[in-house]
Amino acid sequence: MNIWFKLSPDQTTDFQVPWSIASAPESSFYSTMPLKNLYHSGPWLLLSLQSFVERPSIVTFQPCTVKLSYINEFDSFNPLHTVQGGQLNLNGAEISGLVELLVNYADQMPNGHVRPQYTFEEIKPDQWDNFHLYEDPATSARQRVFLQVHDLAADLRQEPLVSLIVIKTAPFNEASSQRLGCTNSVTYSVAFRQFSIAHLSDPQFSPLNQAVSRIDLDKYGLVELAMLLQKIMGDKPHFPLSDKEIRPFASPNAFPLNNSRASRLV
Repeated sequence: MNIWFKLSPDQTTDFQVPWSIASAPESSFYSTMPLKNLYHSGPWLLLSLQSFVERPSIVTFQPCTVKLSYINEFDSFNPLHTVQGGQLNLNGAEISGLVELLVNYADQMPNGHVRPQYTFEEIKPDQWDNFHLYEDPATSARQRVFLQVHDLAADLRQEPLVSLIVIKTAPFNEASSQRLGCTNSVTYSVAFRQFSIAHLSDPQFSPLNQAVSRIDLDKYGLVELAMLLQKIMGDKPHFPLSDKEIRPFASPNAFPLNNSRASRLV
């Protein structure tokens, strides 16, 4: 059984999500535990999936970590519009459940156009500084960075955006262990970051500290994201979609680095 469950609109507003969004038919929210669980002190994980009204084949995915301090200290706190809590620390069960959730959600989305383009490309360490990302030699975490290079929502925006996924694999985190009472030895830190490309001209800009946690994907982008996460875990992928639907993303080189395309963004 998947440890992620769908929240009701009332449960979603406990996380300070406005009712107009929590109750919207195009919105779906998930967590591993209700915020008002009196036997749990947090942090709480919150996943938001909102389809575009003007283009239902695209969904905005926003993962958040919510702490009581965020709610108590910020009167206007909204996890969907803040840089606070934009990083998820997940254990193996949580990230496996996330993979399953993404694929099941994608299976309910409109097909759109089957496309040969990959959604993500991996950015190698020698290019990280182009995106104001750096490796911390003091940590034992193994970091990988992925850039969204195919964005079907780009024409709906007034300015070009950059969307990054930063994944770190590190020794198991005690807080994550306490959420499920499990004994896994590995934790995965996953950060989604979206920001204006203009911010890259500011040497002080830090995506991990100043950008919002969100990414816009179509059905096939969600499947590719699920495959990416499962590949990070080193598990053999298994998805409840037809071979025809996932074939464009089934290559063992599913996340190639195209230096020319990545370089053109900076």
